[in-house]
Amino acid sequence: MKDRITQQGIPPDVYDNLPDQLSCMCKQVPGHDSHRDMFLLGAIGVLSGMLPKVRFKHGLKWYSPHLFVVISSPTGSGKGIVESSCVLFKTTDEQIRRQSELAIAQWETDNAKIDTSPTSPTSPTSPKPPNLSLSLGADMTTAAFGNRLSAHPEGMILFSAEVDTLGRANSASENGNFTDLLRKAYHHETHIIERKGDGTTRIPEPRLALVLTGTK
Repeated sequence: MKDRITQQGIPPDVYDNLPDQLSCMCKQVPGHDSHRDMFLLGAIGVLSGMLPKVRFKHGLKWYSPHLFVVISSPTGSGKGIVESSCVLFKTTDEQIRRQSELAIAQWETDNAKIDTSPTSPTSPTSPKPPNLSLSLGADMTTAAFGNRLSAHPEGMILFSAEVDTLGRANSASENGNFTDLLRKAYHHETHIIERKGDGTTRIPEPRLALVLTGTK
């Protein structure tokens, strides 16, 4: 099957059995059939991060659908079309961001009232809501990566049109190396962060859908 896909692309019968909306999007991809194939691979990776309640059992462990998709092809091969698959999660990402911003704004308003009232507690009655989003940037530090996954137990989507962005962030000495956390996220393995003064951050089952493109 690997040779078949490498030489001939994704078989047509795969497209014949796609959900209607995704099938329609694939039919609209211009250019060579390989462009359509790359769009579909990107779309599958993105959609795998948008099924937060879906679980399946493999062996003795339960998994979510989150996939790692990396597309590497020569310059001019049309891999730029993969970025179009971002439209599949853009609206959901914006909704999550907007709801998070409203929750933070409400928290700040409530605590401003506490600060100005002589009969109110001197400290917030509830912790500040986290800054949530569905998407995760590729240019990040180890600490930021861990914090974001911890705040998003249902998973996130990391999409980058340049795999080098993630590679550079991971290799920068000031950022730390987070390849271990990427591997743990792939298998939903518990990750524990211990820092003096910051206490313990525990990520029981990190979940991440990863979609990267790069040039050979």
